[in-house]
Amino acid sequence: MEILNQFMKLFVLDIRNTMGLLFWGNFTLAILVFTFRYTLDNKESRKKLLIFGLSKTFLALAWLAFFLEKTQPHSMLSNSSSQIP
Repeated sequence: MEILNQFMKLFVLDIRNTMGLLFWGNFTLAILVFTFRYTLDNKESRKKLLIFGLSKTFLALAWLAFFLEKTQPHSMLSNSSSQIP
């Protein structure tokens, strides 16, 4: 039972780790899609893979922004709202 408890401590998933996993997973898949795209000859397939790769890149950037928003305070927003008359 002790071995199982030690093994489960390796897989602690909180919100920050989950967002990091989602960022790195989408970013890695985008890189793989872009590299695979160059091996194809069919223009329509290359266009579809470009759209899919760009969507994965934007999704990775969105997860990164959400990750940074959870770790950094809203200092810019709070300072700018106090300056509005």
